[in-house]
Amino acid sequence: MNTLQLTETVGAIAAKDYRNTKVFRQLGINFSYAGNKTLEEASKEAGVTLDEVKVALEQNNLPKPPAALEFNNWNID
Repeated sequence: MNTLQLTETVGAIAAKDYRNTKVFRQLGINFSYAGNKTLEEASKEAGVTLDEVKVALEQNNLPKPPAALEFNNWNID
């Protein structure tokens, strides 16, 4: 994971890089219905420490998707 902003919501972190959803699922963090919560709030609800989440996200070493699949960079047209 590039830069982790603790004020970002889990929904934004998941949308920024869909590979993070695997980590959220493994840790029991709801990133869809409760996606408007900060990483700290969501980790507390899931019963894991913020440090555990940070380490898991940093160690998330799934292959980077091809640029064509990074929908946040697509033109609206």
